Amino acid sequence: AVAVDAVAVDVVAADAAALIRRNGTDPQVAGRPALHTHDRTWTHGEVYAEARRYAALCAERLPAGGPPHVGVLADNIPEYLFTFAGAALVGATVVGLNPTRQGEHLLRDIHHAAVGLLLSEAAHDVDLEPIRGDLRLPVLRAGEELEAALPAAAEDTGIEPGPDTQWALIFTSGTSAAPKAVICTQRRLLVTGNRMRILMDIGSDDVGYVCMPLFHSNALMVGWAPSVVAGASVGLARRFSASAWLGDVRHYGAT
Repeated sequence: AVAVDAVAVDVVAADAAALIRRNGTDPQVAGRPALHTHDRTWTHGEVYAEARRYAALCAERLPAGGPPHVGVLADNIPEYLFTFAGAALVGATVVGLNPTRQGEHLLRDIHHAAVGLLLSEAAHDVDLEPIRGDLRLPVLRAGEELEAALPAAAEDTGIEPGPDTQWALIFTSGTSAAPKAVICTQRRLLVTGNRMRILMDIGSDDVGYVCMPLFHSNALMVGWAPSVVAGASVGLARRFSASAWLGDVRHYGAT
């Protein structure tokens, strides 16, 4: 157990890879909902299947010899969380990029975090276009382009990254200087997720609602991570909307 702010928190798995594998194969969990959008629901078993595909993509497309950093410039879309799950399986790092950072500032963040592969979506083409010539790295757009790059199915390589493996780089807000990339290990996200599970008394039947952007620590540590730890589910909003959030909460049955 790890003591965090006087709350004793168990490390619920050897690492995030082990937890995602367990959720995806345990008969008590695998068939339960894990992720909801307005169009579809994925079970924990289906998220694990997607994670294997994204892990294979990371292994194939990240440059050899460089840090295994996958940048994501997208709204809250399922592919964002599949990237996180896949990165966990192979010990890669997800770099959540803030689209309010524009031009040279966005380019600086990408290079500062040593991104080797960038996943984006059509909605953010306008952000990438001014810097595309200076990126010097492969970019895959969610949709047909990303789907064509992913294998139809993939086996789990069985890599055990370990709890101290870097899992995310989360940029600070940059209020006093350029944003800094805060290192988050698999252990950090799992312990924080478990602590929030305890504080909010989350069980496997609970449904969370994630509307904060996934490049933000709140969305990951308070929104998504507890659901992975508890074998619960989350409803994912593309972005926050003051007029739509209550309808979303009701639609997903968020608890």
